[in-house]
Amino acid sequence: MLANMPSIPHQEQQEAAEQIHQLISTGMRSTEAIALVAQKIREQHQNHREGQSISTSFRKLT
Repeated sequence: MLANMPSIPHQEQQEAAEQIHQLISTGMRSTEAIALVAQKIREQHQNHREGQSISTSFRKLT
């Protein structure tokens, strides 16, 4: 696994690749497009993990 890059299902990989291709087609450099999409994936997965932790904590309290 790449540094701080979560493993994602094939469908999400396909969507990420499409987003990267779309950004490149608008004139963005490929390295910038990859970095941008990777950052978005990291943020989404971080938010998802934090949401699970909070939900678990609330269940323990009730």
